[in-house]
Amino acid sequence: MVIFYTIRMVMDDTVLEEVADKLLAFQKKENTTLPLLHKQLTENERAITNMLNAIQQGIFNEHTKQRMDELDKARKELNILILQEETQRPRLTKEQILFWLHKFRGLDMSRKDHRQRLIDSLVNAVRLRDDGSIMFIFNGKEGAQTILRMKLCGKWVRI
Repeated sequence: MVIFYTIRMVMDDTVLEEVADKLLAFQKKENTTLPLLHKQLTENERAITNMLNAIQQGIFNEHTKQRMDELDKARKELNILILQEETQRPRLTKEQILFWLHKFRGLDMSRKDHRQRLIDSLVNAVRLRDDGSIMFIFNGKEGAQTILRMKLCGKWVRI
């Protein structure tokens, strides 16, 4: 039954669109470090601009040179940190997410290893509720994030 309803979900373009949209939204709010790094870089670039304006007005001495070097070094370090963060957590496009989800349509459900791959990749939990319904909870990120719930009756419930 779990495989039947999971495949049913994978075959429904509307559901896959919803899943992709939820994953995109999750990606945007998941990483808190990257926005902070970008904010620091913006502040750094503003300080560099201010220093350059001061130099253009003739204010140039040992201290302005030292401060400019510090700002330039900090800018380089921030750019490296941003690249590292983006590399560790690459952002997927909606098309990439949908491509990955559509690959499950090609699985042969008569093969045990294909059924196992489907369940391992998509299903987080299956719960029997007091009202007699069965709730499927699908993965969003390495089994840790619920992105969609479905009752057995086929009604999709967003969370």
